[in-house]
Amino acid sequence: MPYEIAFPGFANFSATVEELSLLPLSWQNSLSSVQGVYLLVCPNTGEQYVGSATGTGGCMGRWNAYAKNSHGDNRMLKERLNTVGQVNFAITILEVASPDMSASDVVARESAWKHKLGSRAFGLNAN
Repeated sequence: MPYEIAFPGFANFSATVEELSLLPLSWQNSLSSVQGVYLLVCPNTGEQYVGSATGTGGCMGRWNAYAKNSHGDNRMLKERLNTVGQVNFAITILEVASPDMSASDVVARESAWKHKLGSRAFGLNAN
């Protein structure tokens, strides 16, 4: 059996959208098991998008939407796709949600991160 690199932990995880399907299955399972707040960064401009994963499949499930259509049904990312084309965003995790947090609690944490990072004023978040 080939050697698999150990999952680096949520705080140290980083990948690109294009790398998601290449991640070891154990990493994908770990990322599917948690909800939380994540950061997408455009490698060309440095613009940031803060999002949250609260649905089925956790973070991995949410990120697969970006791998599928490059915008994850986000309005500003759709507009960006139409003007500059597909972008291979870098992905990191800002905060893993506690298992007892509700989806609305996670979305509140997402909003706090948008404020802290200025992603509404200077990034790719509209809301």
